[in-house]
Amino acid sequence: RRVTLTDGPVILAVTKESRSGGTLSVNASDSIELSGFLPTKGGAIRTSLRTVTEKDGVAGDLMIRTRKLIVQDGAFVSTGTVGSGKGGNLDVTANEFVELIGSDSGLFTQTRGAGTPGNLTITTRKLIVGDGAQVAASSFGQGQGGELRVNAADSVDILGVGSNRFSSGLFTRTTGGGNGGNITVDTSAFRIADGAVVD
Repeated sequence: RRVTLTDGPVILAVTKESRSGGTLSVNASDSIELSGFLPTKGGAIRTSLRTVTEKDGVAGDLMIRTRKLIVQDGAFVSTGTVGSGKGGNLDVTANEFVELIGSDSGLFTQTRGAGTPGNLTITTRKLIVGDGAQVAASSFGQGQGGELRVNAADSVDILGVGSNRFSSGLFTRTTGGGNGGNITVDTSAFRIADGAVVD
């Protein structure tokens, strides 16, 4: 019924060769909660669910199915690639709400090489992104950015700035030669305030 990860656990599906990674699925009838980090001499290990490809393979998709998803205090969920391969898609369905709170917390698809990140889709009744948390489909290399789609039947609230001074927000960033992806939000009520950003 409940999946709770706190203070630094990592669940990771990694593809190291020119192959397709498997899907990482997390299903909980009541709630999934990720929070916190484990301090280390070199920094910190952040609580996370991740799929990644390190060469020219295809990262596995990451699928979450629950009633309530809470990601906070630096924890995150992501798919990505650090080579020329393709990142997996991140698909979140939470029947009641998705709540992302705190600096460095969030949902991400990203690439740090020539590859293309996967698409990011959130389906829920309410989406809350606050205190510096972010939802992003980003390219930090030469690849195209991913597509970001939010389907929130009741409301989307994006609020505030985190302790690291980064804004809460929805992003399809690209910092290399690729084009950014589209952002699509379908909801009954949309609120953005207190320094939050959609970009």
